[in-house]
Amino acid sequence: MSLLLLTGSVLAAPPAANGALTVAESPDFATVELRDPWDMSEFTDVSQYLNRSGQASYLQNIQVQSGIFSATSTGTKDAQFFPLFPGYETAMLIGKVGELFPIDPSGYRCLFIAMRVESGPAEIPGGPDQFQVLWFSDERLQSGPWGQSVGIQLYPEAGGGQPTHSWRLYQADLVGDFLAGDGWNSQPAWRGLRVDPTLQAGIDFQIDWVRFTDCSANSEPVTWSPPAGSYYVWLQPEGESRQIRITDSAISSPGSIDTQGLAPGTYTVQLGGPTGCCAGPAPSPSTLVVNQTPIANFVRPSPSSGEDYATQAGNSWDFEDGTDVTQLVNVSAGFSNGVINLQTNSAPLPNGSDPQIHLNLPQQIAAGSAYRYLSFRLSTAGSLQNVPEGMITRWIWTIPGSGGGECHLVSQDMPFDVDWQTYWVDLIDAFNGSVEQNSGNCAGAPNSWSASNSILRLRFDPNENALGTTMSQQLDWVKLSKVDRVSSGVPYMFQISLNKPPQDIQSFSYFYTLDPQSDPGTWTPASQYAPAPPPTPTGGSTIFLPAVFRGFQGLGDGATFQWDTNSVALGEYYICVTLDDGLNRASFCSDAPLKVE
Repeated sequence: MSLLLLTGSVLAAPPAANGALTVAESPDFATVELRDPWDMSEFTDVSQYLNRSGQASYLQNIQVQSGIFSATSTGTKDAQFFPLFPGYETAMLIGKVGELFPIDPSGYRCLFIAMRVESGPAEIPGGPDQFQVLWFSDERLQSGPWGQSVGIQLYPEAGGGQPTHSWRLYQADLVGDFLAGDGWNSQPAWRGLRVDPTLQAGIDFQIDWVRFTDCSANSEPVTWSPPAGSYYVWLQPEGESRQIRITDSAISSPGSIDTQGLAPGTYTVQLGGPTGCCAGPAPSPSTLVVNQTPIANFVRPSPSSGEDYATQAGNSWDFEDGTDVTQLVNVSAGFSNGVINLQTNSAPLPNGSDPQIHLNLPQQIAAGSAYRYLSFRLSTAGSLQNVPEGMITRWIWTIPGSGGGECHLVSQDMPFDVDWQTYWVDLIDAFNGSVEQNSGNCAGAPNSWSASNSILRLRFDPNENALGTTMSQQLDWVKLSKVDRVSSGVPYMFQISLNKPPQDIQSFSYFYTLDPQSDPGTWTPASQYAPAPPPTPTGGSTIFLPAVFRGFQGLGDGATFQWDTNSVALGEYYICVTLDDGLNRASFCSDAPLKVE
């Protein structure tokens, strides 16, 4: 009996007890920068700007299910999706968009995609079916600097004939595979990535993952016995029937495989030919484990962890009942299970049906600048994002008019996506906090949220429906928050959520910095608060009482750190953490600062 064996001294960790080889995950843009890998575990990995936000027909039969993104190309022969969308021009740039998370071309250049495409025979003059990658400098897309890779043949061995379809791991080097436009290294940053998975019409395709790396090979030796013959290496994800070819050519024993394009997970390693698995001397295949990089998201400080206006006023906007609103206009609504259920009819643009939620404002807000972050959790039914036809929200605030009356100030557009999403907006940002339009007695009115004083009323418009059909939404909560703060000398509790159990992480190192985009080597270590020991009890007897925590909530897969602020200068700081699980090390910073005052 033959056995496929993975060996080598280059391992970051020894093989597991069951004989599996465990290797480190290679640095991946979506994992490290977005804190959300493009693993197709959720629709948001590909949902933004699909079919040009509902304005074109490039894909049909779109699904994201069981970790697979699948669709069918249409007759336009321009199938496409954005792993990273730059954002919508003239709208707020919120969510996981490239304007907020730009790609450094010196750090990332190789795109890997695990994909099966049901391509047809070569077409004249198009030739064999191919996939292609495009990149964009900003939300103008092809109206600004942009470039594209060469077409990479999906089944080169088929020539002009009918290919034998299979799952394969494809690679595009955006430097070496450049075709036209602006080269990958021509700009300081790129904010959009588009993948065109097929050039043919009516073609089904499936995608398991997309990864974007620095192109540094992560080679692992592979041997088999007897060592006769050359074979392609195939991987089968744990619990799945599909097998993915990961080598571009056949290799001999001893050889090596590059694991940089592999998503974290457990795989069965097997040998086969160019079009199928499994063949050769491998009836007892071995197991490969790609470690998952630890990922942290800050729960505190965060855009929603500071003092919330409605909560401190005595009635948070959690929509447990109708007291959170004073008026509903152009929308049917009902309260149940802590959400407000909304049904909005369609109406023509430019205003759509103009649904309005007037929030309960028990007390006047003296200055808008006191509250920096607007955040909300919203679910919208539907199959595709459609921003041009009304998938935007607005924030409207009312101030006293000049010489009497009132002035109503309207925010810029806030695009939203389908399904449940949590959004936050920095209202101090020059664009996000600016006024797009006003109405009423607004002579000399301020042009931003932060310049507004004596705010009398607040309104949240959940959409501007012009879809031609009823829009169904659920709004879970809305928060208007101050920057989180702590008095100098008072300890502050950092709180993070994690993608893996904290016991699987060997070290947590906390820091603070004025600039979260700066090099981690410049961050200042955060000192842990150590309370003074209690005085030694006196007397003949000691009674021990159970500890009682008021308002404590279990963290699950999370961690806390109590920061000693005694030696920290006054100011606003972003909090950062470096995680190391023995195989992978990564650093993350809070989205919002903490003010030490």
